[in-house]
Amino acid sequence: MHAVHEATPDWHKLEPLRPAAERLYVERPAAVDIANWLRDGRSVFLVGPVGVGKSTELDHARTLLGNEHRTGAINVDRVATTNPLTSNLVLSHVAQCFADDEAPYARAVLDRVQRGDPAAQSELSDLLIRVSRSATTGRRKPVAFIDGLEKRGSQTQLFEELLAAFERYEDHLSFAVVAPFHAAYSPVGARFLAGSARLTVVAPIQVDGVNADAASGQAFMRGVLERRVGAALLASAPSSFNACLALSIRFSGGIVRTFLQLVADAAAHARLSRSDSWPTVDDINRAVGEQRTSIRRLLQPGDEKAIRAARGTDGREIELERKLRLLSHGILLERTANSGPVITIHPIAEELFTKHA
Repeated sequence: MHAVHEATPDWHKLEPLRPAAERLYVERPAAVDIANWLRDGRSVFLVGPVGVGKSTELDHARTLLGNEHRTGAINVDRVATTNPLTSNLVLSHVAQCFADDEAPYARAVLDRVQRGDPAAQSELSDLLIRVSRSATTGRRKPVAFIDGLEKRGSQTQLFEELLAAFERYEDHLSFAVVAPFHAAYSPVGARFLAGSARLTVVAPIQVDGVNADAASGQAFMRGVLERRVGAALLASAPSSFNACLALSIRFSGGIVRTFLQLVADAAAHARLSRSDSWPTVDDINRAVGEQRTSIRRLLQPGDEKAIRAARGTDGREIELERKLRLLSHGILLERTANSGPVITIHPIAEELFTKHA
């Protein structure tokens, strides 16, 4: 049995599934500029693989705006409703964020929307415009931050209705939205984005290689870990942990949640299998194998052939719906090279497509 190292980290603080609180925020090597677009009166849509850090960047942008704009935040994944989520229900919660003196009336409108009252549509529209005007300071429009749409699954009609609503109210409100890939690339999304809205891709961090970009990405990942468990504690880690950390960064594919999950799972294996406080390379490899099994379960018929054909191309070799699904799950990653975008396979998934190549 391994001896427990004197300095014992609390690996539960990693919390891979939670967006980083502002005190834990680490600036990405390639900054994601959301706040300045919102200051310019634009709406911003964030897309990217699950776990890449979109919610964290959304929360950070709201912090950067400070008191410059009135802001409201809605996580639609936490909207309590016994009926299917609708665009009007989301907009009712937006109205409540800025209702102030009209809060009781906004609540009444929300109740009617939840009951499916047809008259609530025009009341909601008038209310949204009215509270948005009262929340405008100078020429600075209020900003509604909306998260959680990804977790609602493939509800194309809902997303298209929301996109149409954002377009309808863009003179009165700016929206900062974590959007599913397929919604942003739908015909309605394309029309809205062709106007004043901005599409921002939160890409995986570059961590593979020996160049300056990779070094910055690796330092970023280590910084994320230091913020969560403590820099002094990591500095006192056994020397064997350095190889463990390097391996977890490489297998993360530059996706923050994957990195944190690998370290958390490896630490759990170390604790449960031999009462050790620090994971080893073997623990990381075990965690990688478990995530590879999870990825295998996400694959659908035809994916393997399509992924092999798309690897190393700009992505035109794969039909759009399949491409967006694989990108959203982080099975495929889109990197930027000198010649343009290049599709790669997530390093954890790579073995699934090279073992029998």
